[in-house]
Amino acid sequence: MNENFGAVAHVESYGVTVSIYGTLRMPFVKAMDLADWIDHRLGRTEVMVETLGISPYRDENNEPYYTLRTAAKTILEYFPRGNGKAFLDVIHRKLKYLNVRDGREYMNHVDDDKVFSMNQFAGTVWNRFSIGHNKLYRWMVNHGYIYKTPENKYMPYQRYIDYGWFIVNPLKDDRSYTEITSLGSLVLMESLERHN
Repeated sequence: MNENFGAVAHVESYGVTVSIYGTLRMPFVKAMDLADWIDHRLGRTEVMVETLGISPYRDENNEPYYTLRTAAKTILEYFPRGNGKAFLDVIHRKLKYLNVRDGREYMNHVDDDKVFSMNQFAGTVWNRFSIGHNKLYRWMVNHGYIYKTPENKYMPYQRYIDYGWFIVNPLKDDRSYTEITSLGSLVLMESLERHN
């Protein structure tokens, strides 16, 4: 996370003030807030983080955050009295309004589980930024999203697989192919926009 990773919106839902961090198109929530919403009784927030088994993003102060998409799965399952969907709907309506107001399309990360091949993603990058396949891969290596194996293959770092940005699918003979999720695509496109 960078030093500008601050609150971008506050939403009232079910008597709770939800603070949204990151960007309006890439919303995050604090793990501590998530623990409060689901009435987590296992102790500290770090215990909940370990219980969920999903690596959180961490800011420069080591504060754990989850994307709204990751948090949504937990909210749907554990929010009191089964009101998780209604709680999330209010948040998504507000974020959609704020994005439309600012002239951006809003992606509901809960419903959008699409995956793309890396070639499809490279085609999207070419159409938007005129960056070719090889230059894109070099950029991703230089910015620490992927690495080059001794077999001359590009692989995403495990933390980004854990974040839900990439999916590595095994094939026969110790080979695999990598896909990028819509969440990963959104993050990388926004990063390309900032660094290009």
